Amino acid sequence: MEQTAEEKYRNAFRQERPKHTNDAEFAFRHPRMNLDRRAKIFSPFAALKGFEEEIDSKLEEYALGTEAAEEEQEGMTEMCCRYYMEESPELRPIVEAAQRSKLYRDHIGTVPRPLKIKGEVSPGDLVPVIATGRTGRKAVFPMIWGYHVEGLARPIINARSETAAEKATFRESWAMHRCVIPASWYMEWGRDPTENEKGRPRAKYAIAPKDKRVTWLCGLYRLEEGYPHFVVLTRPPGESVSFLHDRMPLILPEEETDRWINPGINPHMLLPSALTEMTAEKIAS
Repeated sequence: MEQTAEEKYRNAFRQERPKHTNDAEFAFRHPRMNLDRRAKIFSPFAALKGFEEEIDSKLEEYALGTEAAEEEQEGMTEMCCRYYMEESPELRPIVEAAQRSKLYRDHIGTVPRPLKIKGEVSPGDLVPVIATGRTGRKAVFPMIWGYHVEGLARPIINARSETAAEKATFRESWAMHRCVIPASWYMEWGRDPTENEKGRPRAKYAIAPKDKRVTWLCGLYRLEEGYPHFVVLTRPPGESVSFLHDRMPLILPEEETDRWINPGINPHMLLPSALTEMTAEKIAS
């Protein structure tokens, strides 16, 4: 009788168990690995020329999925899962540039949603984003919010600015593919610390840099099946919004946005310029 994938895995694992671990530890460290993949990696029949290289390759591939799962949890439980675009004089030229872009014209009808030009933006929406093109010039591109990773049910929408350069999911984007997402404000849900909120639902807040008309959210992007997708970077919150969440988006002043999208600039140099003094106003849900 042919063995099931689970039986192949268990038999192979018993014979060629890595010395540093045991069954329980391996199951804990690799909870999402497909059983067929487990059997293939540790099968005694694969112990031929190049077996060690195959293990290294497969484990590196799986490590990306594990890391992405961690980022998914971070991204979906962090902040900045909504922002808002007003019909303002500042944003109108950016929206119109996205509508005129060749990328948008060539892909009308092939992307999951129409270009969002105003209103509340959610993960999965197609929106105007500023980045450098192939010629190195600044341009506006329509991009989809969220990285998709095989094996994850939901897209990754955020990345931590402190660790993005170290994560396989974001490393290349951090170095070469940075973008700016123009918004009027971003939104967060929380309770007003000055009120007695016992038994009351959390309120929705519109948050923007003090005395600024545009909120320049910093992000990363990459191509997925030929179309750009982006994530929003986050950082520890400023004192004015720390009551809402322990994270906030990475927001730069407009004069630093061109440097942010320049792949020749070390992005770590710009992090100290992030805006943290915010105004938070309750809005209707």
